[in-house]
Amino acid sequence: MQRIVRSSETYSSLDSRIHNCNQILNEVCPPHLAQLFAVCRQGSDGLVEWWSPLGGQAIPLAALSSDQQARLLKIFEQRKESLAEIAAELDGSGQAEAAQQIRERLTESDLSHLYSIDNHPVVVNWHRSAVKQAVATAVPVDAAKKRRWWPWLLLLLLLLLAAVLALFWYWQKGGLNSQPASTPPAETIESIPASIDSYACRPQTGQPIPELVTVFDTSGSMTLNIHATAEDEYLWLRRDVPGVMDLDHLMRIMSEPTREQVAKRAYAEMLASLHPDIATRLITFQGCETVVDHGLYDASQRSLLMQTLQGIAADYGTPLTASLRHAAASVDGVNADAVIILFIDGEDGCGEDVCALSEQLAQSQPRLKVNVVDVSGNGLSHCVAQATGGRIYSTQDIAQISEVFVQAVAELADGECHSAE
Repeated sequence: MQRIVRSSETYSSLDSRIHNCNQILNEVCPPHLAQLFAVCRQGSDGLVEWWSPLGGQAIPLAALSSDQQARLLKIFEQRKESLAEIAAELDGSGQAEAAQQIRERLTESDLSHLYSIDNHPVVVNWHRSAVKQAVATAVPVDAAKKRRWWPWLLLLLLLLLAAVLALFWYWQKGGLNSQPASTPPAETIESIPASIDSYACRPQTGQPIPELVTVFDTSGSMTLNIHATAEDEYLWLRRDVPGVMDLDHLMRIMSEPTREQVAKRAYAEMLASLHPDIATRLITFQGCETVVDHGLYDASQRSLLMQTLQGIAADYGTPLTASLRHAAASVDGVNADAVIILFIDGEDGCGEDVCALSEQLAQSQPRLKVNVVDVSGNGLSHCVAQATGGRIYSTQDIAQISEVFVQAVAELADGECHSAE
């Protein structure tokens, strides 16, 4: 155990429920959730001390970098959600006191009480949220006073609404440090052409098996919420600039489900739809300097391929052009058909022109087709598919993403043939 901070209150002044809280949490929660709240102890001088069984240096949230803050806050929100689920289960099993203890802890909103220990969030001084809650419940509010205040509150709400509308108008006109105009995300869902040349419908003798390469975006923006907008991403990229983004906004756009989570689930369904003859190459990247080729996986290795993808964490930049160049070099595309699928959330972020490369590939590898699946819904990098005769899918609709991943490999799918009537 290590001591994190000391408080000015005396331990004897705390309510007995606070003394017992850590014991209750340990009884009803798994360790990683119980340890979210520091242990309340009495110091040698009778004052309250906050301890944790976790090892490593205790670092206040404010002392972390922007990226470290974002990661810690994301874990913090995930664990609070898990605790809320446990509280609901406890209510159902008749353990109302334990459920109430958990809910009181979840009201903590003062982020100055949040620390990072070995990348785990730990809250100190959590008893103050319970004290505030108790005071709010105990102090009666005069009904007549409430009635006198409501017209002013209504006026304040109307003024706030007017300010929001003015801010939105200003943003649309290019204000706020010349940020891009807020536009609704593009929803581009191309249906499978009736005349698609499906491998499953071809004669299976004397024909080369088409090659398939999947480029899966592992840039840092894939950690954003699946519904994050272009404006959200713009602000997120500038999050280190003071005043650009507050913590509440950052927590919201980095909440689950993320683009990465949704895309990985859809990728698994895509693999399951493939013809058993089709082998799949996986390419990811680690920043602008590194394109990672994970090799070729045949039908018997698809579960291994999925495990490989699940083990890759999204981070750093987007070398989309370099990854497409590498993918194209790994296939024929001249004497045999090849398909590259770009599962991405935007455009090249490393200073190269992916549209120019696509034009070159269309000339040098005429039997190479590149289909684009854009999970940001922003409609970027569509030039790649347009140049190579591929298809474009762009959506943030979770219900549609699995479908479009499968549609993106329709020419290589097992089962139904799509032929011209």
